[in-house]
Amino acid sequence: MIEQKHVQEFKSRNRIFYDMEDTRLQTDLEFSYRDIQDKCGVFDINESIKGRELVYERTRYVFNDCLEDFYNNFISDIVQFQLTNMEVIEDGTI
Repeated sequence: MIEQKHVQEFKSRNRIFYDMEDTRLQTDLEFSYRDIQDKCGVFDINESIKGRELVYERTRYVFNDCLEDFYNNFISDIVQFQLTNMEVIEDGTI
């Protein structure tokens, strides 16, 4: 889940120096995290650098009212993350 440290990290990356939108940012980060998980599979935002990066970038696009551009601009990163995040199940067949 999204914690206050993620909000602070996002704000630092995006040079946001005020606190009045922290609640909105937390909500946007939550929605972005869920969306990236829906597209790429479950991941721990604290462990996956690429997953966290995609969550932060999607949230940046939301914050700037440009979400419609995010998927076109990050499609290769999303597909790459989907492939590396896939759970491979070995069933014993050749």
